[in-house]
Amino acid sequence: MKASFLHLGDVHLGHEQYGRKERADDFARAFYYALDYAIQHRVDFVLVAGDLFERSTLDPVTFDQVLFGLEDLKRARIPLVDIAGNHDRARYGQGRAWVESLGLHGFLYYLDAATPQGVQLLPWSEEESSGGYLEIEGVRLVGMRYLGASTARAVDELAQQLRQLAPGERPYTVAMIHAGLDGVVPNFRAELTYEQLAPLRGLVDYVALGHIHQHYEREGWVYNPGSLETWNAGEVPWERGFLHVQVDTDAEQKHSVQLVTPPRRPFLRYRLDVEPCGSPEDLMELLRRGAEEWAREANAESPVVHLSLSGRLRFDRHDLDIGPLEGVIQEAFHPLVFQIRDQTDETAFQLRTGDDEGTLDRQALELDVLRQLFANDERKVHQASAWARLAQGLKLGALAKESPDQLADLIRHEIDALEGSPCA
Repeated sequence: MKASFLHLGDVHLGHEQYGRKERADDFARAFYYALDYAIQHRVDFVLVAGDLFERSTLDPVTFDQVLFGLEDLKRARIPLVDIAGNHDRARYGQGRAWVESLGLHGFLYYLDAATPQGVQLLPWSEEESSGGYLEIEGVRLVGMRYLGASTARAVDELAQQLRQLAPGERPYTVAMIHAGLDGVVPNFRAELTYEQLAPLRGLVDYVALGHIHQHYEREGWVYNPGSLETWNAGEVPWERGFLHVQVDTDAEQKHSVQLVTPPRRPFLRYRLDVEPCGSPEDLMELLRRGAEEWAREANAESPVVHLSLSGRLRFDRHDLDIGPLEGVIQEAFHPLVFQIRDQTDETAFQLRTGDDEGTLDRQALELDVLRQLFANDERKVHQASAWARLAQGLKLGALAKESPDQLADLIRHEIDALEGSPCA
């Protein structure tokens, strides 16, 4: 028996990332790319292993987007089989999920072997447009919706149901499960370990997973395609897309799997070390030179740009104005979205609590702290003591309820002294 199919997961239609409708259109375009690929390669069916939608409720634009794609697939006589992921499953109080409604209207096959009585492998019913399994072109497809912490127990029950399903030789079998495997993404506790899938070994030829947005596979029978588009900026380095699976049950290896990557909006991530910059003007010039070079190398149209500022900040943080920095990136990239993160380090300073003569009094300690704070700004480092005396004098004058004119005279006097001396 020979067959071919596409395995998709985590389509996330309707995801207006960063609050931009253009990003929702990007997710739709990636979906259309996969469906066009299915039609061009004349596959027998398409699987979506959960999270066809970003949310359990649909806006009209997202509804139109999914119908547009499914109608094309239906005209090509290529069925789409879906299960509900954690994003698009029915919420409490909702009668059913949108993927179930699309099944009722004949746009897809919706599978769910999980019932209130436990896992039951009931054949898909045309009358009810639901069931736990069906067969297409000699391939048996089994599916369960997202079950969270109950997934491992449900896998055991599914294995028992598969053993009882039919005696004799079984057909090539695909199990669709919306769950991730532990150990794929650091610091992420997934629903299953690889060992918890072991009961399905020998009963299932291909486990079609969804949920984790990174492509991975295990030992030639467990596969996860990843997301079609970039759902989160942290996914940028990950390999992901959809899987084109060719089945030949007469071959030694019953299937071959190819990862296909749809076009995506570029995500560009940069880190700028601010250590060489002694002033905001130096930082602007460093970023301008860097941004021009980055933009030439990327040659990307309307990208999403993330910039992280790192290293030791050598001037007062209050003078770190993000607005002009954004202007530099806008001019260089013309991005759809730009985000900047300040991850610069505060300059540490040492407190003197006393000396050989005894402890510092409060005013002396305060003056020492102020001096070191001003010294952290390299524009003031040579006059840090004078700036500290000015700041302390203003504070003491205010506490003594001196008049605004007296305080202004103090500022003028000290500024004149600062301007007249390069060092204090």
